[in-house]
Amino acid sequence: MRILFVLSNVTFFRYVDGIVRQLAAEGVNVVVWAKDQPNLAMQRCQQEFSNVSYGELPKATYKLNRWLRSWRELRSYVHWLSPAYRCPQYLRTRWVSALPRQVRRIIRLLGLPRFEYIISKMPWLESLLHRVERIVPCDKEIARAIRALAPDLVVGTPVIFPDSLELEHLKAAKQMEIPAIVLIASWDNLSTKGTFHLEPDWVLVWNEIQRREAATLHGIMPAKVIVTGAPVFDDWFSSHYRMSREEFCQKAGLCPKLPYVVYLDSSPASGDEKPMVSALAQHFQEMGLFERVQLLVRPHPKKAKKWDTMQPQHTVVWPQDGKFVDVFETKQDYFNTLYHSFAAIGVNTSAFIEATILDRPCISITSEKHRYFQEQIIHFNYLLEAGFLYTAPNESACASLVGDLLMGTDNKQAARKSFVSSFVRPIGTKKTSAQITTDFLKRVGNGRG
Repeated sequence: MRILFVLSNVTFFRYVDGIVRQLAAEGVNVVVWAKDQPNLAMQRCQQEFSNVSYGELPKATYKLNRWLRSWRELRSYVHWLSPAYRCPQYLRTRWVSALPRQVRRIIRLLGLPRFEYIISKMPWLESLLHRVERIVPCDKEIARAIRALAPDLVVGTPVIFPDSLELEHLKAAKQMEIPAIVLIASWDNLSTKGTFHLEPDWVLVWNEIQRREAATLHGIMPAKVIVTGAPVFDDWFSSHYRMSREEFCQKAGLCPKLPYVVYLDSSPASGDEKPMVSALAQHFQEMGLFERVQLLVRPHPKKAKKWDTMQPQHTVVWPQDGKFVDVFETKQDYFNTLYHSFAAIGVNTSAFIEATILDRPCISITSEKHRYFQEQIIHFNYLLEAGFLYTAPNESACASLVGDLLMGTDNKQAARKSFVSSFVRPIGTKKTSAQITTDFLKRVGNGRG
């Protein structure tokens, strides 16, 4: 059996790393195509498994492809304008940058509110753009490359991002009657990104919430949506990366005798969080908390440079240059950052999920400044509804919550356990999510999907 994975770019390999390894360990030939050269994680996987190979994602050469990609972004934008999707203005505005140049010129001329009003009076536009997609055939060069490889199925991720190049490969697979499968990479992909420009044969999601999103937000038939759990979090259920507290604290520059809370910097969409951390450190100082607890800041890898000059008293910023969590060393550092922490603080980050797997209390600072990045976004509300997240309206309230937790007033343990079992591991813990995904892919490859 041969399975082809097509990734928008090589950084997405971390979402399928465990699946690829599981497939390879079971004797399946795996080919990974992605934009750019293989990263270190991909190289190590190839070194470990002789039946895993890598190739650069074949480029589309079809003359209409450039226009088709522009139409796709316009369709995604029109899709999210529907009142049924409750898409906040922040996300719609962000998508404008992906629109065709000609459309952006019209927006500048009319103004965004007026443009959106006009589009809202054209309910037929999305279906028209979808018909265009169905009429235009797949790219011949991409089809030729896939035909030469002759895979038993093609798996793509993320697929619904702006300018998802791997979409063209899934389209070619479908037209050649090769099973085309979309793997949902992260918790926010279905509610904050684009839409499906073709209906895949199967969509693999983490949980029942994402199954519902696929149906209600994107019109995917529920029978085509398979719940597998979240393979990207499998490592967090293992002790494989654990090091001693003394060893980790020495590495991170912390005192091993004093507990610490970790501030988890969010993605670039949250803006500059340094003022928030400075204010938080000030309140820690005023409340005398630094006599009982340390504050560790973990920069987001895409914002690491912003923290170069940030070093408030009693606060450690580590690792200073961020680090993507994609190979053993960086996974080990990140795992132990959370494992040895007393609690985790942030705005809106998937790191809350990882901290919760390790049963660490999580506090979100829900200031009005970040309302667009929290309450107005669907996936953040899943954390609130689950009831495991402590919320603080400002840095002072957050510091008070830390003080309460130090006194032993944590009452969210049951909610954390319930969230992990329903959101991350809904199939149970007997098998990893990567194993469940592997089992399904092999069934499809054998014609029993």
